[in-house]
Amino acid sequence: DPAAEEPVRFTGRNDEFAQAVRSLNTLHGKLAGLAARAGHLTAERTDLAADKEALAAELAAQRAELQGRVALLTAELEKLRGTVRHTFVNLSLRNLGLVERQLGVIEKLEEREQDPDRLGTLFKLDHMATVMRRHGENLLVLAGHEHVHGHAGAVPLVDVLRAAVSEIERYERVTIQSLPPHAQVAGFAADDLSHLVAELLENATSFSPPDAGVQLSGWLLETGEVMLSVQDSGIGMTPARAAGLNARLAEADPDAFEGEGLGMRVVALLAARHGVR
Repeated sequence: DPAAEEPVRFTGRNDEFAQAVRSLNTLHGKLAGLAARAGHLTAERTDLAADKEALAAELAAQRAELQGRVALLTAELEKLRGTVRHTFVNLSLRNLGLVERQLGVIEKLEEREQDPDRLGTLFKLDHMATVMRRHGENLLVLAGHEHVHGHAGAVPLVDVLRAAVSEIERYERVTIQSLPPHAQVAGFAADDLSHLVAELLENATSFSPPDAGVQLSGWLLETGEVMLSVQDSGIGMTPARAAGLNARLAEADPDAFEGEGLGMRVVALLAARHGVR
């Protein structure tokens, strides 16, 4: 180790050799300084490596603790969501039960009423209760609860669409035009399809002039599928916005319709439930 050697001692004359010895001793001093600096840096590197390992271990422990907390909070949040959803469903079912009983009472009154004016008032109450029932069923759809009565057999498409028209507030503005003859809907999907179309009709009547009509029609495609059309006289939307809404409807994600109202969320969920495009 050159740095550990003693400096050269020279006691002769101050000549060229003495100058060389002094230069050599100067270099030796610089070398010793560099060696000391290197040793110091090596020690610092060792300390830094130890600190790095300690910091890595501490970070790993904190990460594990954080992940544990996140997992715990996620579980608690999911439990809370389940509780809220369960309460939501129970309250909605209770309200629907009351509405169904109300409709039953109104229908009995309608059967016995002979006065045209009072009968007209009862029809209005009947229709309002029907709209209330649809709103209650919307809440169940959003909660992920399937509340359908189901039909024993297939239901004619025209009956499904008539039921949809009867479930909206401004039903008198809707006209059912041409439909494919003999088209039917599977019994298990009839109520949901009627509900879906009702939401589209509600949207059409809400965003078009109050004195303008809304046309509901359908036709049979070459694939055997039935396409339905809801036409209104609203201000419309840009092609980009229409494409965006259709894309979000295809995703069937209710959160994708933040700010769009409940109707579009309900349509997305019902469409996904039965493969409606």
